[in-house]
Amino acid sequence: MEIKTNHRWRELLSFYELPAKFQKVAKADMDWIDQEDLASPLFFVYRNTLHHLDEYMFTTGQFEKGGWNGYQAGTYFSGTLVRIHPEGDHIMVARYVVAS
Repeated sequence: MEIKTNHRWRELLSFYELPAKFQKVAKADMDWIDQEDLASPLFFVYRNTLHHLDEYMFTTGQFEKGGWNGYQAGTYFSGTLVRIHPEGDHIMVARYVVAS
């Protein structure tokens, strides 16, 4: 398995801290988010795509042992990993690919 990251911590943002173009995306694509949760810093932008932490599953096995907290599968063999900073206000993001 290959994991690629630039080891950069990204700030988690609330809906109100997002740039206007990502607020539009959130309103259109993430209508499942409660109004009360909009003020919580659970959003981040990775590869010019808006993400929300609720879209990620908790890791187990090899990912968990590597220090990753969550994953989102993009395909059967690849996806995105997240590592939450101990203070909870930043996130590190990586792509993973499982060799076939």
